[in-house]
Amino acid sequence: MTEKEFTSLVPELRQTALHVCRGCGTDGMTAEDMAQDTMLRLWAIRKDITSAQHAKGLTGSIAKHFCIDRYRKKREDSLLLHPHLQAESHEPPPDMMIETQENDKWLQQKLLELPSTQYQVLHLRQVEKKSMEEIAGIIGITPASAATILSRARQRMLTEIRRRMEG
Repeated sequence: MTEKEFTSLVPELRQTALHVCRGCGTDGMTAEDMAQDTMLRLWAIRKDITSAQHAKGLTGSIAKHFCIDRYRKKREDSLLLHPHLQAESHEPPPDMMIETQENDKWLQQKLLELPSTQYQVLHLRQVEKKSMEEIAGIIGITPASAATILSRARQRMLTEIRRRMEG
């Protein structure tokens, strides 16, 4: 599937992903996040998608699998609360692990607190190294709007990091 074909299907596919995620019992924000992740996964495999129907089917499957992964992660997190249930392993000292986990958790939380569009634009630019024009096409906005959204996301993250370092 070409980039142009994919871009034209984005609104419909996003709604499909939201519908599936909400059908799995997730709340609005989590469903939105999973729909975003679904769209990013579809973007990554768009060249292998053969038709609009194929894209819809993949959207439903990917969204459902994200829901399943989320429930499994919740289950794993509850097991982490009970260290006596974990097997022993050769890991770094507990204090270093805790500090690293706290930092990772804090960063992930701050990224998740970004509005969904800011998160998506930041991901496409920083992780996938997309140009503003490509990002604009994927999301369905102008390149100037994409640049503004990216700037706001970066500024917000920088402010949060500074607050954490000061406090």
